[in-house]
Amino acid sequence: MIKERLLLVSDSSRAKLWKLKGATEWTPKQVFDHPDSRAKGTDLKSSAQGRKSEGAGSVSSTSMQSHHEIHQVEEEKFAAALALALDHEAGQNQVESVVLVAPPEFLGILRKKLSKRVEQLVTQTFHKNLIQHPDHEMHAEIIKLMGPVNLVT
Repeated sequence: MIKERLLLVSDSSRAKLWKLKGATEWTPKQVFDHPDSRAKGTDLKSSAQGRKSEGAGSVSSTSMQSHHEIHQVEEEKFAAALALALDHEAGQNQVESVVLVAPPEFLGILRKKLSKRVEQLVTQTFHKNLIQHPDHEMHAEIIKLMGPVNLVT
């Protein structure tokens, strides 16, 4: 059985996972979206407060959290979901290697969430925010980053 090379391109709220075969065969496996990472802090606070049952005069801990803290929690949730998806793929013993592409801050969060099994499969990481580019532009940029030698399977 031929093992797969996986490519995850992500930012803190969107991601695409591909199976790679050479430079030209990119098979989409999964698309991820986490809109709470993009939501305004006030939207996140009000939706979180709506889920809590609070007595009269109480102040929710959510209302005291800063916009940055709320977004950080959502980014960590999304990173954990991506790490779980990668671990699921790796658990099927069909993954040879994993390449990660994400902005530096989110890549750090994601790497902390990876299982040991997936960590061992990561062969390349790139600090780039490419997820909002059209697929053909994203592919061209990643081919440049990875180099032709690394694209051959």
